[in-house]
Amino acid sequence: MGEEQGSEHTHCQCVDELTAKLAQTEMEAADLRCENANLTEELETLRGVRTPPQFHLEKFVSDSTMVTFFTGFVSIYSFMSCFNFLSRSAEVMRSWQGARTSSDDTDRVGGKTGPKAKLPLREQFFMVMMRLRLGLKEQDLAERFDIHQSTVSRTFITWINLMNGSSVNYPSG
Repeated sequence: MGEEQGSEHTHCQCVDELTAKLAQTEMEAADLRCENANLTEELETLRGVRTPPQFHLEKFVSDSTMVTFFTGFVSIYSFMSCFNFLSRSAEVMRSWQGARTSSDDTDRVGGKTGPKAKLPLREQFFMVMMRLRLGLKEQDLAERFDIHQSTVSRTFITWINLMNGSSVNYPSG
């Protein structure tokens, strides 16, 4: 009987140890599930966030020499004056679609309909002025602004059409 009691005690001790380990493992699993949920949520958030391009007007706002180099405007103030004048029309301009014609509002660049433009209007204007000033290729601009080459092409033609109808004196050379 003493042997039976000792074995029962050892059995109870084993059960207690296993129960404690199970409880600890369940707590660790709960922590891991929580961490997994947090990481999954963070991943979903990051998937929805597009990193801004490394090349943008803000980098050069305080350096008139660079603004002049890239755009031909003597200062950020003259660049912004021209942009502000054009922006009223730019907000409702239709994106150039090649030979296609569209009678609806789905291809507006700055308007409220259609897909969101890949670049803000000011960055679009900056990119167009860079191309005019420096003669940069579409692929170069696409890489700099983190957009597709066809987007560069459509944006350029759209802005040229807009500027062609305006009465602004643009910088030369």
